[in-house]
Amino acid sequence: MNIPQAEKTVYINSLGCPKNEVDGDVLAAHLIGAGWQIVETPEKATSEIINTCGFISQAKSESIEAIFEAVFRRKQMGGRIVITGCLAQRYGKELYEQIPQADAIIGLQRPDLVVRVLNGDEKPVDGRVCWVGSPATQGALDMQIRPAPHSVYGYIKVSDGCDNRCTYCVIPVIRGGLRSREAAIIGQEVQQFIDGGVREIILVGQDTAAYGTENGKHQLPALLKQLNAIPGDFWIRMLYLHPANLTDEIIDTCAACEKVVPYMDIPLQHISDDVLKIMARRITRRQIEDRLTRVRKTIKDVAIRTTFLIGHPGETEAAFNELVSFVEDFEFDRLGSFAYSPEEGTKSFARTDAPPPAVTDQRVEHLQMVHESIVTRRSQRLIGSRIRTLLESPSDIHPGLWEGRTVGDAPEIDGTIFVTTNGKNNPGFIDVLVEDADGCDLFGTAV
Repeated sequence: MNIPQAEKTVYINSLGCPKNEVDGDVLAAHLIGAGWQIVETPEKATSEIINTCGFISQAKSESIEAIFEAVFRRKQMGGRIVITGCLAQRYGKELYEQIPQADAIIGLQRPDLVVRVLNGDEKPVDGRVCWVGSPATQGALDMQIRPAPHSVYGYIKVSDGCDNRCTYCVIPVIRGGLRSREAAIIGQEVQQFIDGGVREIILVGQDTAAYGTENGKHQLPALLKQLNAIPGDFWIRMLYLHPANLTDEIIDTCAACEKVVPYMDIPLQHISDDVLKIMARRITRRQIEDRLTRVRKTIKDVAIRTTFLIGHPGETEAAFNELVSFVEDFEFDRLGSFAYSPEEGTKSFARTDAPPPAVTDQRVEHLQMVHESIVTRRSQRLIGSRIRTLLESPSDIHPGLWEGRTVGDAPEIDGTIFVTTNGKNNPGFIDVLVEDADGCDLFGTAV
Protein backbone atom coordinates (compact mmCIF):
# COMPACT_ATOMS: atom_id res chain seq x y z
CA MET A 1 0.00 0.00 0.00
CA ASN A 2 1.30 3.43 -0.94
CA ILE A 3 0.65 5.68 2.08
CA PRO A 4 1.16 9.44 1.52
CA GLN A 5 4.28 10.62 3.31
CA ALA A 6 2.32 13.25 5.26
CA GLU A 7 0.27 10.44 6.84
CA LYS A 8 3.26 8.36 7.92
CA THR A 9 3.41 9.69 11.47
CA VAL A 10 3.38 7.35 14.47
CA TYR A 11 3.42 7.74 18.23
CA ILE A 12 5.16 5.03 20.29
CA ASN A 13 4.11 4.75 23.93
CA SER A 14 6.73 2.57 25.66
CA LEU A 15 5.70 1.52 29.15
CA GLY A 16 7.57 -0.22 31.95
CA CYS A 17 11.30 -0.69 32.40
CA PRO A 18 14.33 0.61 30.45
CA LYS A 19 14.61 -2.77 28.71
CA ASN A 20 11.22 -2.16 27.14
CA GLU A 21 12.34 1.33 26.24
CA VAL A 22 15.21 -0.20 24.27
CA ASP A 23 12.72 -2.40 22.40
CA GLY A 24 10.74 0.75 21.59
CA ASP A 25 13.88 2.42 20.24
CA VAL A 26 14.61 -0.58 18.02
CA LEU A 27 11.05 -0.42 16.71
CA ALA A 28 11.42 3.31 16.08
CA ALA A 29 14.61 2.69 14.08
CA HIS A 30 12.79 0.21 11.84
CA LEU A 31 9.93 2.63 11.29
CA ILE A 32 12.25 5.53 10.48
CA GLY A 33 14.03 3.30 8.00
CA ALA A 34 10.66 2.63 6.35
CA GLY A 35 9.93 6.33 6.00
CA TRP A 36 7.83 6.89 9.11
CA GLN A 37 8.18 9.94 11.33
CA ILE A 38 8.13 9.35 15.10
CA VAL A 39 6.13 12.11 16.80
CA GLU A 40 6.13 13.10 20.47
CA THR A 41 2.38 13.25 21.10
CA PRO A 42 -0.44 10.94 19.96
CA GLU A 43 -2.44 13.93 18.70
CA LYS A 44 0.20 14.51 15.99
CA ALA A 45 0.13 10.88 14.85
CA THR A 46 -1.91 9.01 12.29
CA SER A 47 -1.14 5.70 14.04
CA GLU A 48 -0.26 4.59 17.56
CA ILE A 49 1.87 1.80 18.99
CA ILE A 50 1.46 0.79 22.63
CA ASN A 51 4.63 -1.01 23.69
CA THR A 52 3.20 -2.69 26.78
CA CYS A 53 4.59 -4.02 30.07
CA GLY A 54 3.16 -7.19 31.62
CA PHE A 55 5.44 -7.85 34.59
CA ILE A 56 3.11 -7.25 37.55
CA SER A 57 -0.55 -6.33 38.09
CA GLN A 58 0.09 -2.58 38.33
CA ALA A 59 2.05 -2.59 35.07
CA LYS A 60 -0.65 -4.62 33.33
CA SER A 61 -3.32 -2.16 34.49
CA GLU A 62 -1.25 0.77 33.22
CA SER A 63 -0.87 -0.93 29.85
CA ILE A 64 -4.60 -1.68 29.54
CA GLU A 65 -5.40 1.93 30.44
CA ALA A 66 -3.01 3.19 27.76
CA ILE A 67 -4.57 0.85 25.20
CA PHE A 68 -8.11 2.10 25.83
CA GLU A 69 -6.95 5.72 25.76
CA ALA A 70 -5.52 5.03 22.31
CA VAL A 71 -8.74 3.30 21.23
CA PHE A 72 -10.76 6.36 22.24
CA ARG A 73 -8.40 8.72 20.40
CA ARG A 74 -8.34 6.67 17.21
CA LYS A 75 -12.14 6.44 17.25
CA GLN A 76 -12.16 10.22 17.05
CA MET A 77 -9.11 10.72 14.79
CA GLY A 78 -8.85 7.53 12.74
CA GLY A 79 -5.63 5.62 12.11
CA ARG A 80 -4.17 2.28 13.14
CA ILE A 81 -3.48 0.84 16.59
CA VAL A 82 -0.75 -1.74 17.20
CA ILE A 83 -0.29 -3.41 20.60
CA THR A 84 3.13 -4.94 21.17
CA GLY A 85 5.53 -5.66 24.03
CA CYS A 86 5.33 -7.96 27.04
CA LEU A 87 1.55 -7.84 27.57
CA ALA A 88 0.98 -8.66 23.90
CA GLN A 89 3.46 -11.53 24.16
CA ARG A 90 1.80 -12.90 27.29
CA TYR A 91 -1.90 -12.36 26.49
CA GLY A 92 -1.93 -11.94 22.71
CA LYS A 93 -4.98 -14.09 21.96
CA GLU A 94 -7.01 -12.56 24.79
CA LEU A 95 -6.18 -9.01 23.69
CA TYR A 96 -7.06 -9.91 20.11
CA GLU A 97 -10.47 -11.17 21.17
CA GLN A 98 -11.29 -8.44 23.69
CA ILE A 99 -9.99 -5.36 21.86
CA PRO A 100 -11.32 -5.59 18.29
CA GLN A 101 -10.38 -1.96 17.69
CA ALA A 102 -6.70 -2.91 17.60
CA ASP A 103 -5.38 -3.56 14.11
CA ALA A 104 -2.60 -5.82 15.36
CA ILE A 105 -1.43 -7.67 18.46
CA ILE A 106 2.25 -8.45 17.94
CA GLY A 107 4.54 -10.09 20.50
CA LEU A 108 8.20 -9.37 21.12
CA GLN A 109 10.99 -8.73 18.62
CA ARG A 110 8.96 -8.44 15.44
CA PRO A 111 9.47 -4.80 14.41
CA ASP A 112 9.44 -5.91 10.78
CA LEU A 113 5.85 -7.13 11.19
CA VAL A 114 4.82 -3.88 12.91
CA VAL A 115 6.15 -1.95 9.93
CA ARG A 116 4.26 -4.18 7.51
CA VAL A 117 1.01 -3.63 9.42
CA LEU A 118 1.38 0.14 9.47
CA ASN A 119 2.33 0.17 5.79
CA GLY A 120 -0.76 -1.86 4.98
CA ASP A 121 1.36 -4.66 3.49
CA GLU A 122 0.09 -7.34 5.88
CA LYS A 123 -3.38 -8.43 4.76
CA PRO A 124 -4.88 -11.23 6.85
CA VAL A 125 -8.30 -12.61 5.99
CA ASP A 126 -10.17 -10.79 8.77
CA GLY A 127 -8.20 -7.54 8.37
CA ARG A 128 -6.40 -7.88 11.69
CA VAL A 129 -3.08 -9.41 12.80
CA CYS A 130 -2.28 -11.52 15.87
CA TRP A 131 1.27 -12.87 16.12
CA VAL A 132 2.84 -14.32 19.27
CA GLY A 133 5.91 -16.50 18.75
CA SER A 134 7.92 -18.60 21.15
CA PRO A 135 10.09 -16.25 23.25
CA ALA A 136 13.03 -18.66 23.00
CA THR A 137 13.05 -18.57 19.20
CA GLN A 138 12.34 -14.92 18.53
CA GLY A 139 14.43 -12.80 16.21
CA ALA A 140 18.07 -11.93 16.75
CA LEU A 141 18.82 -9.33 19.40
CA ASP A 142 21.32 -7.69 17.05
CA MET A 143 18.86 -7.11 14.20
CA GLN A 144 19.14 -3.33 14.55
CA ILE A 145 21.65 -0.89 15.99
CA ARG A 146 19.72 2.12 17.22
CA PRO A 147 20.62 5.74 16.56
CA ALA A 148 22.00 7.58 19.59
CA PRO A 149 19.25 8.98 21.85
CA HIS A 150 18.73 12.74 22.17
CA SER A 151 19.97 12.67 25.75
CA VAL A 152 23.17 12.58 27.77
CA TYR A 153 22.43 8.97 28.73
CA GLY A 154 21.35 5.89 26.80
CA TYR A 155 20.36 2.32 27.65
CA ILE A 156 22.17 -0.60 26.01
CA LYS A 157 20.56 -4.02 26.31
CA VAL A 158 23.27 -6.66 26.76
CA SER A 159 20.91 -9.62 26.92
CA ASP A 160 17.29 -10.68 26.92
CA GLY A 161 15.44 -13.40 28.81
CA CYS A 162 16.48 -15.01 32.07
CA ASP A 163 17.57 -18.42 33.39
CA ASN A 164 17.16 -17.68 37.11
CA ARG A 165 13.58 -18.99 37.41
CA CYS A 166 12.68 -17.14 40.61
CA THR A 167 9.34 -18.52 41.76
CA TYR A 168 7.50 -15.16 41.67
CA CYS A 169 8.79 -13.94 38.31
CA VAL A 170 7.00 -14.29 34.98
CA ILE A 171 9.84 -12.92 32.84
CA PRO A 172 11.10 -16.35 31.62
CA VAL A 173 7.51 -17.14 30.55
CA ILE A 174 7.30 -13.88 28.58
CA ARG A 175 10.83 -13.49 27.27
CA GLY A 176 12.28 -16.99 27.46
CA GLY A 177 15.73 -18.09 28.56
CA LEU A 178 18.87 -15.96 28.67
CA ARG A 179 20.23 -14.86 25.30
CA SER A 180 23.29 -12.59 25.34
CA ARG A 181 24.21 -10.18 22.57
CA GLU A 182 27.57 -10.34 20.86
CA ALA A 183 30.19 -8.17 22.58
CA ALA A 184 31.32 -6.73 19.24
CA ILE A 185 27.79 -5.54 18.41
CA ILE A 186 27.40 -4.02 21.86
CA GLY A 187 30.71 -2.23 21.40
CA GLN A 188 29.59 -0.79 18.05
CA GLU A 189 26.37 0.46 19.60
CA VAL A 190 28.20 2.07 22.52
CA GLN A 191 30.64 3.76 20.12
CA GLN A 192 27.72 5.09 18.09
CA PHE A 193 26.13 6.48 21.25
CA ILE A 194 29.36 8.18 22.35
CA ASP A 195 29.85 9.67 18.89
CA GLY A 196 26.28 11.00 19.14
CA GLY A 197 26.95 12.87 22.38
CA VAL A 198 25.85 10.34 25.00
CA ARG A 199 27.88 10.66 28.21
CA GLU A 200 26.44 7.80 30.25
CA ILE A 201 26.06 4.26 28.97
CA ILE A 202 23.63 2.20 31.05
CA LEU A 203 23.87 -1.56 30.54
CA VAL A 204 20.62 -3.44 31.16
CA GLY A 205 19.32 -7.00 30.98
CA GLN A 206 16.93 -9.14 32.97
CA ASP A 207 20.07 -10.12 34.92
CA THR A 208 23.05 -8.15 33.64
CA ALA A 209 25.47 -10.08 35.87
CA ALA A 210 24.53 -13.28 34.02
CA TYR A 211 25.74 -11.93 30.66
CA GLY A 212 27.23 -14.79 28.64
CA THR A 213 26.51 -17.54 31.18
CA GLU A 214 24.24 -19.45 28.80
CA ASN A 215 27.49 -20.21 27.00
CA GLY A 216 29.09 -21.55 30.16
CA LYS A 217 31.07 -18.52 31.37
CA HIS A 218 30.54 -15.14 32.99
CA GLN A 219 31.47 -12.76 30.19
CA LEU A 220 30.53 -9.45 31.82
CA PRO A 221 34.09 -8.68 33.04
CA ALA A 222 35.49 -9.00 29.51
CA LEU A 223 32.68 -6.82 28.15
CA LEU A 224 33.31 -4.11 30.74
CA LYS A 225 37.02 -4.05 29.94
CA GLN A 226 36.21 -3.77 26.22
CA LEU A 227 33.81 -0.87 26.75
CA ASN A 228 36.12 0.83 29.24
CA ALA A 229 38.82 0.96 26.53
CA ILE A 230 36.62 3.00 24.16
CA PRO A 231 38.10 6.53 23.95
CA GLY A 232 36.12 9.42 25.40
CA ASP A 233 34.88 10.93 28.64
CA PHE A 234 31.81 8.93 29.65
CA TRP A 235 30.33 6.83 32.43
CA ILE A 236 29.32 3.17 32.34
CA ARG A 237 26.54 2.11 34.72
CA MET A 238 24.93 -1.30 35.15
CA LEU A 239 21.44 -2.15 36.38
CA TYR A 240 19.93 -5.46 37.59
CA LEU A 241 22.84 -7.51 38.97
CA HIS A 242 21.39 -10.66 40.55
CA PRO A 243 23.47 -11.31 43.71
CA ALA A 244 23.87 -15.03 42.93
CA ASN A 245 25.68 -14.08 39.70
CA LEU A 246 27.71 -11.21 41.16
CA THR A 247 31.13 -12.86 41.12
CA ASP A 248 34.39 -11.63 42.63
CA GLU A 249 35.70 -11.09 39.11
CA ILE A 250 32.81 -8.77 38.27
CA ILE A 251 33.38 -6.77 41.46
CA ASP A 252 37.14 -6.55 40.85
CA THR A 253 36.60 -5.48 37.24
CA CYS A 254 34.19 -2.73 38.27
CA ALA A 255 36.81 -1.42 40.69
CA ALA A 256 39.57 -1.53 38.06
CA CYS A 257 37.66 0.15 35.18
CA GLU A 258 37.75 3.90 35.71
CA LYS A 259 34.71 4.54 33.48
CA VAL A 260 32.50 2.11 35.39
CA VAL A 261 30.83 4.27 38.03
CA PRO A 262 30.98 3.13 41.68
CA TYR A 263 27.34 2.13 41.70
CA MET A 264 25.95 -1.36 42.13
CA ASP A 265 22.27 -2.17 41.56
CA ILE A 266 21.80 -5.51 43.33
CA PRO A 267 18.14 -6.56 43.69
CA LEU A 268 18.18 -8.72 46.82
CA GLN A 269 14.38 -9.17 47.14
CA HIS A 270 14.69 -10.43 50.74
CA ILE A 271 17.16 -11.36 53.45
CA SER A 272 15.35 -14.13 55.37
CA ASP A 273 16.81 -17.51 54.41
CA ASP A 274 13.35 -19.08 54.54
CA VAL A 275 11.88 -16.52 52.13
CA LEU A 276 14.92 -16.58 49.85
CA LYS A 277 14.55 -20.36 49.56
CA ILE A 278 10.84 -20.07 48.74
CA MET A 279 11.71 -17.47 46.11
CA ALA A 280 14.42 -19.77 44.64
CA ARG A 281 16.96 -16.96 44.77
CA ARG A 282 19.89 -19.43 44.93
CA ILE A 283 21.63 -17.44 47.67
CA THR A 284 21.61 -17.23 51.48
CA ARG A 285 21.73 -14.31 53.87
CA ARG A 286 25.33 -15.13 54.78
CA GLN A 287 26.35 -15.14 51.11
CA ILE A 288 24.53 -11.84 50.51
CA GLU A 289 26.31 -10.22 53.44
CA ASP A 290 29.68 -11.51 52.23
CA ARG A 291 29.14 -10.10 48.75
CA LEU A 292 27.88 -6.73 49.94
CA THR A 293 30.85 -6.44 52.28
CA ARG A 294 33.24 -7.29 49.46
CA VAL A 295 31.61 -4.68 47.20
CA ARG A 296 32.08 -1.95 49.81
CA LYS A 297 35.66 -3.00 50.56
CA THR A 298 36.69 -3.32 46.92
CA ILE A 299 34.97 -0.38 45.17
CA LYS A 300 35.88 3.00 46.65
CA ASP A 301 32.92 5.21 47.65
CA VAL A 302 30.47 2.77 46.08
CA ALA A 303 26.73 3.50 46.16
CA ILE A 304 24.66 0.34 46.53
CA ARG A 305 21.06 0.23 45.39
CA THR A 306 18.71 -2.68 46.05
CA THR A 307 15.06 -3.68 45.85
CA PHE A 308 12.97 -5.80 48.19
CA LEU A 309 9.81 -7.73 47.37
CA ILE A 310 7.44 -7.51 50.34
CA GLY A 311 4.55 -9.85 51.14
CA HIS A 312 5.73 -12.87 49.19
CA PRO A 313 4.08 -16.16 50.22
CA GLY A 314 5.87 -17.46 53.29
CA GLU A 315 6.91 -14.03 54.57
CA THR A 316 6.08 -14.07 58.28
CA GLU A 317 6.17 -11.09 60.60
CA ALA A 318 9.47 -12.40 61.98
CA ALA A 319 10.94 -12.61 58.46
CA PHE A 320 9.88 -9.04 57.72
CA ASN A 321 11.32 -7.78 61.00
CA GLU A 322 14.58 -9.52 60.12
CA LEU A 323 14.58 -7.61 56.83
CA VAL A 324 13.96 -4.27 58.55
CA SER A 325 16.82 -4.85 60.99
CA PHE A 326 19.11 -5.77 58.11
CA VAL A 327 18.26 -2.57 56.23
CA GLU A 328 18.83 -0.48 59.36
CA ASP A 329 22.23 -2.08 59.91
CA PHE A 330 23.53 -2.02 56.35
CA GLU A 331 22.27 1.47 55.35
CA PHE A 332 21.77 1.10 51.60
CA ASP A 333 22.35 4.22 49.55
CA ARG A 334 19.23 3.64 47.46
CA LEU A 335 16.35 1.24 48.06
CA GLY A 336 13.05 0.36 46.44
CA SER A 337 10.36 -1.79 48.06
CA PHE A 338 7.44 -3.34 46.21
CA ALA A 339 4.38 -5.37 47.14
CA TYR A 340 4.22 -8.95 45.88
CA SER A 341 1.98 -9.43 42.86
CA PRO A 342 0.73 -13.01 42.22
CA GLU A 343 1.31 -13.83 38.56
CA GLU A 344 -0.14 -16.70 36.56
CA GLY A 345 2.50 -19.09 35.27
CA THR A 346 4.79 -18.74 38.29
CA LYS A 347 5.34 -21.31 41.05
CA SER A 348 4.38 -18.80 43.75
CA PHE A 349 0.95 -18.24 42.20
CA ALA A 350 -0.50 -21.41 43.71
CA ARG A 351 0.69 -20.66 47.24
CA THR A 352 -1.90 -19.51 49.78
CA ASP A 353 0.39 -18.35 52.61
CA ALA A 354 0.99 -14.76 51.51
CA PRO A 355 0.27 -12.02 54.07
CA PRO A 356 -3.03 -10.15 53.57
CA PRO A 357 -2.66 -7.22 51.10
CA ALA A 358 -3.33 -4.67 53.84
CA VAL A 359 -0.48 -6.11 55.91
CA THR A 360 1.84 -6.11 52.90
CA ASP A 361 1.03 -2.47 52.15
CA GLN A 362 1.79 -1.54 55.76
CA ARG A 363 5.12 -3.37 55.57
CA VAL A 364 6.07 -1.63 52.32
CA GLU A 365 5.29 1.76 53.83
CA HIS A 366 7.23 0.94 57.00
CA LEU A 367 10.33 -0.16 55.10
CA GLN A 368 10.19 2.95 52.94
CA MET A 369 10.04 5.15 56.05
CA VAL A 370 13.02 3.32 57.55
CA HIS A 371 15.04 3.88 54.41
CA GLU A 372 14.02 7.54 54.10
CA SER A 373 15.60 8.29 57.45
CA ILE A 374 18.77 6.45 56.37
CA VAL A 375 19.09 8.23 53.03
CA THR A 376 18.46 11.61 54.68
CA ARG A 377 21.37 11.02 57.08
CA ARG A 378 23.65 9.84 54.29
CA SER A 379 22.78 12.81 52.07
CA GLN A 380 23.46 15.30 54.86
CA ARG A 381 27.02 13.94 55.09
CA LEU A 382 27.65 15.12 51.52
CA ILE A 383 27.07 18.81 52.30
CA GLY A 384 30.33 20.68 51.76
CA SER A 385 31.77 18.06 49.43
CA ARG A 386 32.69 18.51 45.78
CA ILE A 387 30.98 16.00 43.49
CA ARG A 388 31.38 15.27 39.80
CA THR A 389 27.98 15.69 38.21
CA LEU A 390 26.47 14.83 34.85
CA LEU A 391 24.47 17.96 34.01
CA GLU A 392 21.38 17.15 31.94
CA SER A 393 18.85 19.94 31.41
CA PRO A 394 17.15 23.02 32.93
CA SER A 395 14.89 22.09 35.82
CA ASP A 396 11.10 22.24 35.56
CA ILE A 397 10.84 21.81 39.33
CA HIS A 398 13.25 24.58 40.34
CA PRO A 399 13.27 27.32 37.65
CA GLY A 400 16.68 28.86 37.17
CA LEU A 401 18.52 25.70 38.22
CA TRP A 402 19.75 22.79 36.14
CA GLU A 403 19.26 19.11 36.92
CA GLY A 404 21.99 16.54 36.98
CA ARG A 405 23.03 13.27 38.58
CA THR A 406 25.97 12.00 40.57
CA VAL A 407 27.60 8.60 40.08
CA GLY A 408 25.27 7.34 42.81
CA ASP A 409 22.07 8.13 40.92
CA ALA A 410 20.57 6.26 37.98
CA PRO A 411 18.08 8.25 35.90
CA GLU A 412 14.40 8.24 36.89
CA ILE A 413 14.80 5.86 39.85
CA ASP A 414 17.31 7.61 42.13
CA GLY A 415 18.08 11.15 43.23
CA THR A 416 18.70 14.42 41.40
CA ILE A 417 21.22 17.18 42.03
CA PHE A 418 19.88 20.70 41.36
CA VAL A 419 22.66 23.03 40.28
CA THR A 420 23.24 26.76 40.17
CA THR A 421 25.35 26.67 37.04
CA ASN A 422 26.94 30.15 36.99
CA GLY A 423 26.66 30.23 33.23
CA LYS A 424 27.84 26.65 32.67
CA ASN A 425 24.61 25.84 30.87
CA ASN A 426 25.59 22.92 28.66
CA PRO A 427 24.87 19.24 29.23
CA GLY A 428 27.94 17.33 30.30
CA PHE A 429 30.27 16.85 33.24
CA ILE A 430 30.91 19.55 35.84
CA ASP A 431 32.03 19.68 39.47
CA VAL A 432 29.42 20.80 41.99
CA LEU A 433 29.85 22.02 45.57
CA VAL A 434 27.01 20.46 47.58
CA GLU A 435 25.27 23.06 49.76
CA ASP A 436 22.02 21.39 50.85
CA ALA A 437 20.15 18.07 50.79
CA ASP A 438 16.51 17.01 50.77
CA GLY A 439 16.10 13.26 51.04
CA CYS A 440 18.11 11.74 48.20
CA ASP A 441 18.14 15.05 46.27
CA LEU A 442 21.06 17.46 46.52
CA PHE A 443 21.48 21.18 45.84
CA GLY A 444 24.73 22.87 44.90
CA THR A 445 26.72 25.31 42.81
CA ALA A 446 28.98 24.61 39.84
CA VAL A 447 32.65 25.19 40.64
